[in-house]
Formats: sequence, C-alpha cells, structure tokens
Amino acid sequence: MQHVDWSVLEHSHGPATDTPGHLHALEHSPSEAAREAAVGHLWSSILHQGAVLSAGPPAIRVVTTLLAEGRAHPDTVEGIVGFLESTAWCMDDWIQQGSQARMLPLVVDALVEGYPAVRTLVETSLPDDAYLYARLLGAIALLPPLADRREEAAALVRTAMDRSTEPRQEFVDILADLGADVRDLLDDPDPVARARAALVHQDDPQARQVILDLLGGPPVERLPTARLVLAALRFRPSSEEIAPAACDFVRNNSYVVVDGWGAVTRFAFPEPHGPDHPLSDSQRALLEALVETDRVWSSGDDEARRVLEDCGLPRDREECRALVT
Repeated sequence: MQHVDWSVLEHSHGPATDTPGHLHALEHSPSEAAREAAVGHLWSSILHQGAVLSAGPPAIRVVTTLLAEGRAHPDTVEGIVGFLESTAWCMDDWIQQGSQARMLPLVVDALVEGYPAVRTLVETSLPDDAYLYARLLGAIALLPPLADRREEAAALVRTAMDRSTEPRQEFVDILADLGADVRDLLDDPDPVARARAALVHQDDPQARQVILDLLGGPPVERLPTARLVLAALRFRPSSEEIAPAACDFVRNNSYVVVDGWGAVTRFAFPEPHGPDHPLSDSQRALLEALVETDRVWSSGDDEARRVLEDCGLPRDREECRALVT
C-alpha cells in the first residue's frame, strides 16, 4: 500500500487520498465505527453503482492480500469478500455488455491476480467460512481470463459444499455458473437443492420429474416455486399436474403479466373458454386465484386485458367471479 501514490488516483467521490486510511482501518483499527466506515468506503467509493475508478485496482490488491494473509479484522472479512465478489460480478456484466471502459481490463487484471489467493482461502476455509469464499471464487472464475480454471474452481466449490455449515442448496447456482454438471443433486435429500439442480438441467427427464414432484408436493420453505412453475410450462405437463402451485404463483406474481400470471393463465387456457370449452377443475381453481388477487384487476395493463381476452375470459372481475360461483 505504501508504494502506491494514492494522491493521483480517484474513486467515485474524488481524490483517493482517504483510501489508505480506510484500508489501514480494515486491518488495525480498534474502533468499530472506523472499521464500518472502511468497509463502507469499499462499497460506496471504490465500487460505486457498478463502476470502479483508478483507485480500484490497487485497493483490490490490498484487500485481497489482507484476506490471504489473515490480516483483515474479523469484523471486516465478510464486507471485504462481498466487495470483491460484487466487483467481479459488475465487471462480468460490463464485459457481457461489450463495454470499452478504460478501467475495465485493469480491474479485471487485479481480480484475476487474486485468484490463487482466493483458491487457497477456499481450500483452507473452516466450515463456517466455506460458502463465503466459494462464492468469491465462483465470481472471479467467471472472468474471461480464468475460463480455463473453471473446472478446477467447480471442484473446489464441491469440496467446500461437502464441509460447509451452509445448506447444500446454496452451492448449486455457483456450480452451475461455472458450467458444472449438478445432476447428482437431483437425488439430494434437500428439496431446495433438488429444485435448483432441476432448474439447471430442465431438459433432463429426471429433472423434469423432480420439478413436477416438488410442485405437486407439500409446501417447502425457500422453494423457488415461481421458477419451477415457469420451467414446467416449457415442457408442458397437464395443467392439472401443477394446478395448486400455479394458483399460488398467480397470487404471488400478480405484478408481472407476461412472465407471471399471464403466462400461467395462457397455459391453463390453450383454447379460449366458451360454450364449447367449459371450465375444467384446474381452470376453475386458477380463475378463483385470479379473482382473489387485487393487483390483476387494478393494474390497467393492456397486456393484462389481452391475456384475459385471448383466454376467453371477461375483463370484468365480477363477471369472472360469476364464472366460478
């Protein structure tokens, strides 16, 4: 840190002359308020609304060293790791958008240089910290210069998953982002882990059955029901198979039309309702859910009206209520 001329560098709020003091506080400050301010400096000044200025690369290198050498104050570790993870995700977003920002390759280089240190942190992490460092490793490994290290990173994430105190479900998306095959988790005892694995492998017959079994089973806390319902629509089971989950989906996604209640309603009514197409039990249940949900009728959305019309349903709430009573 002492070899960096911070006076010629900038962060989002101006010259980076205050950055060395904050970085020092992450390691040494006896003041809780100073440590909190130092973590806040990373999140609001070094990384600001997805952008990083010239103080970013050296700050990234400093905080990575603090983690690698065990010098960061315990109060600041989670904030530092989160800052590095978020920075990696932001840089990946900029890359995906084709950004030509001058600082982008410099920030990416600083993050990539830290990969060996983060790999070691994952390998040596205690069970309580394994998930924290696995997330960081997964985010950094997605940067293009580390494309050939993703298989290695996925293997390390798996070992972290096996010893972590966090539920296995938390690791599924990290592994999937790294391109790992997670079909072995379709048999996991944790239903949420099974759900997330099934969403990764939606074209696999076993995964599709897992999705249907979960949607047809009892409620499960933290189950990604909305994503499961939309996945089920892709492989088009009968509406009866997902009727209870579809009704809950309508009630909980009433602010979204196209990819929300509208998608489920169109699926439930492949043919417009009319004299030749009376309501089935699953259609009646879904229509009851629509009638119960205020937002469906108060949005004034043109797409909402089109959904109802295409399905042969009245645009008036009370007329719909009359159909199910």
